[in-house]
Amino acid sequence: VMQRNSRALKIALAKAQATDVEEAILKHPRELLARLEAAEAAALRDLKAAKGTGQFLPQTSPESTVERRLIVFDFDRTISKEHMWALHRDAPLQAIEINEETFVDLGALRKFIWSAQEAGHQIAIATFGRKDVANKALSFMLGNDHGISISTPADFPDPSSPHMEAPRCSEGSSYLGNKNRQLATLAVKLGFSAPEMFLLDDDAHNVREAAKAGVLAKHTPSGLTKGVLVKLSKLLGMPQSPKRSGVEKTSSSAYSWPTTWPTG
Repeated sequence: VMQRNSRALKIALAKAQATDVEEAILKHPRELLARLEAAEAAALRDLKAAKGTGQFLPQTSPESTVERRLIVFDFDRTISKEHMWALHRDAPLQAIEINEETFVDLGALRKFIWSAQEAGHQIAIATFGRKDVANKALSFMLGNDHGISISTPADFPDPSSPHMEAPRCSEGSSYLGNKNRQLATLAVKLGFSAPEMFLLDDDAHNVREAAKAGVLAKHTPSGLTKGVLVKLSKLLGMPQSPKRSGVEKTSSSAYSWPTTWPTG
């Protein structure tokens, strides 16, 4: 069995068992599945255990309690219209064109990120694809000094390996199973707890798994459309138009953060 993520491996094992494959042949795949599931369980525990710094946005009144949030975006088919890894794989970076048409909505996303950063929130990317391609897109949109952390599978050991010194996952792989290992690492690096984080991803599985840790996760099958970003801005209590010269403060006082993403 060549599958190296838990979802695909479970399906492959079920098919093999249904066709009466010998138990001896299934031993290695079952051991592999156990390692993958253990790694995913550890990632979930680490994400749940992440501690925030409890930092607040600039106060508009002594009673203001609006806290900073970490907004994590997927890249392929969330920021970008197309699945950039599937299209380009290991093509040279200079051969991969990035332009306005690369994005679901370049203008809306740029305005959202400017507003979020000016309000004191942080933005990060968690993708299974290539870091250099995501960085090229962010640089096109925001400039080379965008300051956005980008997490890919290559940042982590391959959980399918039985060896202590495991090789790194390859970019474009789904060996991690979901985004929780990436989210846990971003949470620790940037100082946020799971309930202080948002995840927007076109893969419903990643969304469900992140929600188990308390992340406010939203399935975005059409990507980061203007409508999605307007709704997210409202959840964050942010102004709709950024002021690049300084922080435009929200008038929210004792803002009550939702625990689920509103429908409609």
